[in-house]
Amino acid sequence: MRINGQFEGHLNHAITRKVTAESAKQAGICIVTDELQKAMDEFRLSRGLQRRQDTENWLASRGLSPDDLEFHLETDLLIEKFKDALEKEANMAGCSVSSGGGSATREVVYSVWLAELFDRCGEERSKK
Repeated sequence: MRINGQFEGHLNHAITRKVTAESAKQAGICIVTDELQKAMDEFRLSRGLQRRQDTENWLASRGLSPDDLEFHLETDLLIEKFKDALEKEANMAGCSVSSGGGSATREVVYSVWLAELFDRCGEERSKK
């Protein structure tokens, strides 16, 4: 990945996912079993994994466990709920984002939140 110039992008993606999921948890956002089961069902359906054994084989072929998949899906759900919460907060504060509405607005609000977060981190690092 370093040779192809992909390492930094993948690392940033992983850090962003981790930070966002942790922020969601700190904000009191949680995932209930039904939501996780629905996400698991959608995941399997999208990959044509009909039986439990199909899913286990698919995971094994990638060196993953069922817990790895559950963690990934839970993180996805936390991130989506956190984006929803950020958008709702921005709307309540009267912020207007001209991006065409819908999910685009949510992504803009999330991008602003990330930029502010990383700016604060950079400032803290430079103070040390």
